Amino acid sequence: MNSTLNGNGSDGAPYGLYLYDVQSTAVISNAVLTYWIIGNQTAAWATNSGHSTCWSSAVRGTPATKADGLVYTPYVFNYTCPINPASVSADGRLRLGGFHVTATFTQPSDRCNNVTYWTQRSITIDQDGVGSQPAVDLTFERRNGTLGPYTGSRAPQARSASGSDGVSTADTAVSVAAS
Repeated sequence: MNSTLNGNGSDGAPYGLYLYDVQSTAVISNAVLTYWIIGNQTAAWATNSGHSTCWSSAVRGTPATKADGLVYTPYVFNYTCPINPASVSADGRLRLGGFHVTATFTQPSDRCNNVTYWTQRSITIDQDGVGSQPAVDLTFERRNGTLGPYTGSRAPQARSASGSDGVSTADTAVSVAAS
């Protein structure tokens, strides 16, 4: 998984981990990336060039059934550095540190040659900081890999932002483009 690529993804958005339309008074916390790998296995994770030390090491969670009815094992990475909403770049994006890891694992025999995974991104944003608006927890996930994108019904999520890889509520959007 590599968010440090240059250029744009298939949806036209630039690669990277970033937020946009963030108010300078916002309080932003709890940025989390979770990779759900099909099956019940234990992956070994290695960091690669461009990976930020702001991302924790992977923590393996308890396997669970996802929206497609299959069991996946979650690996959770927490963003541990402060997220400063005043650090918006000229293109209007507030970038998080690069994420570039490789997982090595052996699938159980019933999942041999199947590397389907869900990429889940979560973050908490309080747009007016100490104002009257409550903080909002945003989550977006997408399935990729051997079985391709999931097209069935799923639990309700936040409204999608423009582009296929974003989350939005009111004036807040979170977008991730990574291969």
